Amino acid sequence: MARLLLLFAVMKPRMTLHGRIVILASCVVLGSAGCANVPRAHAPAIDRAELVKSAMFDHDCPAESIHVIRSEDDPSGTSRFVVDVCGKRRTYKRIGTMYYDADRSDPLS
Repeated sequence: MARLLLLFAVMKPRMTLHGRIVILASCVVLGSAGCANVPRAHAPAIDRAELVKSAMFDHDCPAESIHVIRSEDDPSGTSRFVVDVCGKRRTYKRIGTMYYDADRSDPLS
């Protein structure tokens, strides 16, 4: 949309200077609207069952021996969890709906 307005302002030969300034200002406003930092309403709730399943699989540990100690939400959208897995503290992260052991590796790398 902003590109069309800018193209219109440049191509129309009889447009006044004021008209071109208005269209240019509109392009700046419309173009920068996508750059606004919109805060998220809230982080999705922890899916304890999925987190426990991931920890069970990663460490061959029964569900009864897995406890979430602490959870933190990162502004980037990644949630972090400190989990007691069979007596050892592990850090898990969530990206979207996927949980992974951050102490071992990053699944996206």
